[in-house]
Amino acid sequence: YILAEDTLDITSPPESELDNFEFDDIDLKAEDATITEGEDVEISVDVTNVDEEAGESNVLLGIAQDLDGGDIDVEKTETVDELKPNDTETVTFTGVTDGLDPADDYDIAVVVPDDGIFAENTLDVEAPAESVLSDLDIADQDDDAIITEGDDEEVNVALENIGDQEGSFTVDLTIDNGEEVTEGQDVEDLAGGEEETVTFEDVTGDLDAGEYDVTVETEDDTVTGNLKVEAPAESALDNLELAGTDLEAEDVTITGGEDEEITVEVENVGDQADEFDVSLTIGEDIEDENIDVNETKTTGELGSGDTETVTFSEVTNSL
Repeated sequence: YILAEDTLDITSPPESELDNFEFDDIDLKAEDATITEGEDVEISVDVTNVDEEAGESNVLLGIAQDLDGGDIDVEKTETVDELKPNDTETVTFTGVTDGLDPADDYDIAVVVPDDGIFAENTLDVEAPAESVLSDLDIADQDDDAIITEGDDEEVNVALENIGDQEGSFTVDLTIDNGEEVTEGQDVEDLAGGEEETVTFEDVTGDLDAGEYDVTVETEDDTVTGNLKVEAPAESALDNLELAGTDLEAEDVTITGGEDEEITVEVENVGDQADEFDVSLTIGEDIEDENIDVNETKTTGELGSGDTETVTFSEVTNSL
């Protein structure tokens, strides 16, 4: 008989132990972690070979809103090369959190598949503070207003923080048509989900007549409106005539007792419609109140650029 023999040792694969499961210096075995959306934070865990044999281990990281359901958002494996008995190596995972959408209670876990070792906790991903503007109101007329030149009106806007985290925002107002008014206000420590009305007071009083673009903006958002500043109604007189003769060009002589008409043309040179009182005074010395005729007539409502001829009759026959 031929006999050949040797010995065969059957050993278990190296066993590992996990410790110091940390997330940006937060001990994930002790407390939950919170990060900001888009933030890339390192996750680390210490792996110790507690077996009697040297060997390598695969360390798997999983992040999901439901790990048990299998819908995994992040899955990454790092390999620990030949680790001697009782030696420890820190495994670091990077680039695993910056793609997570805002949500509460992500499950986050590390596993050594060969050994079935499992360490887990939860992770909250918060949306950063972000401003949204709405409800632009100019002079209590929403976002399209008409005011009279010289009126000192206010501009209001609603500012909401739609993020999860508290934030501070600078809100800038610009009223512009080449002639520019700018104002800025700071809103401090606005909690996520909260809204505040920002008011710019007395910002239109120095604007000349014209049409203006109104812009309110933050770093995140912009709303716009329109403002028309109208010149108030204003009258201009022209073509003053007595008996068909231009009184502004020459003196006129009439016969005592004659009833001659006096006419004048009234124009509205402002932007807004209005009526105008037109007064006629005739006297030998008006400054000394030696007055023979004093009569007032009122025009109809004149729109911008409209004219009306006002006629005074039966005012000369008593002279």
